[in-house]
Amino acid sequence: MVTMADKVKFVDVVDADGEVMPGFEHPVPEHWVGSDLLPAGAKKKGRSSSGSSSKQEPPAGGGVPAVSSTRPELEAYATGTAGFTEDEAKAFATKEELHAELVKRASSSS
Repeated sequence: MVTMADKVKFVDVVDADGEVMPGFEHPVPEHWVGSDLLPAGAKKKGRSSSGSSSKQEPPAGGGVPAVSSTRPELEAYATGTAGFTEDEAKAFATKEELHAELVKRASSSS
C-alpha cells in the first residue's frame, strides 16, 4: 500500500543567508518552498538563489570575512585560514558568535 508520506519529498530549508530558521530545524514537504507556508526568503538548503558558482572568493585584503557572510563561508574561513578544527567552527550557536571569535583571534595575532 502506498501512502501519501511515500510520495512527499522532504527537504531542509534555510533563510537567505543559508542559516537554519527557528521553527524549521527539521525537513518540511518540498512543495512548501515558495508558498506562504514558510517565511519570506525561505529556500531549499543547498540551492543558490544568485546562480553564482559555489566557490567562495577570499575576503578582500585577506582579512576576516564580513559578518554578513554566510555560516558556511565563515566556517570555511575558520577551518581553512584561522586554524579552527571543524568541530570548533561548528560549536558556535550563531554565525555572529563565530564571526566575533574570528575577529578576536585575528586582532590578537596581529
